[in-house]
Amino acid sequence: MTPARVSDSIKASYPKGGFRMPKTIVVPESLLKKLSKATRAFQELEDELEDFLLVSDPEFLAKMRSARAGHLSGKTRPLNDLKKDLCIE
Repeated sequence: MTPARVSDSIKASYPKGGFRMPKTIVVPESLLKKLSKATRAFQELEDELEDFLLVSDPEFLAKMRSARAGHLSGKTRPLNDLKKDLCIE
């Protein structure tokens, strides 16, 4: 494990203007890996929570059912046609 190094500016006493952050610090690779792993876990949790909230919302479910029924009955049109009508792309 590589130790963190802090620039000399943090060792100096506080200047009149207050505390000044160091220009660079080196963070141990192991800490970055833990942070990356925790970030991925949080993103997965966030995705699962969002899915749970959506499937628990009766209004959202009704809209999805209606959209699916419209699609299956042919009441939809290709996205490219809609883009043309709206002058998108």
